Amino acid sequence: TEAVRAEYAGSYMVERPFQDAVGSLKMIAGTAYMIRADILREVGWGTSLTEDWELTLKLYARGYKVAYTPWAETPAECVSTFARLARQRMRWAEGHTFNVRKWFLPV
Repeated sequence: TEAVRAEYAGSYMVERPFQDAVGSLKMIAGTAYMIRADILREVGWGTSLTEDWELTLKLYARGYKVAYTPWAETPAECVSTFARLARQRMRWAEGHTFNVRKWFLPV
C-alpha cells in the first residue's frame, strides 16, 4: 500500500504538472474530476475496463482538453496486497490497450 501511495504521489506531484507545463495529453484519473453535464451527455459514459481513460480519449477526439490542478486533494483507495495490485494493473493494461486501439487515431 505504501509503494502504491508513493507511486500516486509521484504521478500527481511530478508527472501531471510536467504534462500540464508542456501541453501534452492529460488523462482523467478515476479518483476525482469534474466535467460539465452537457459535455458528458454529448460524449457519453464508457463501458470499458478503464472508463476514465476512455472518457479522456473521447474528449480529446472531440476537441476538448483536460486541465489539471495541483490544488485539489482527494482520498484514493489503494490495493492492499501485491496480488491485488497485479490484477489491477493487468485490468488497466487491458483497458488502456483496448481504448488506444479504438480512440487513438481520432485523437
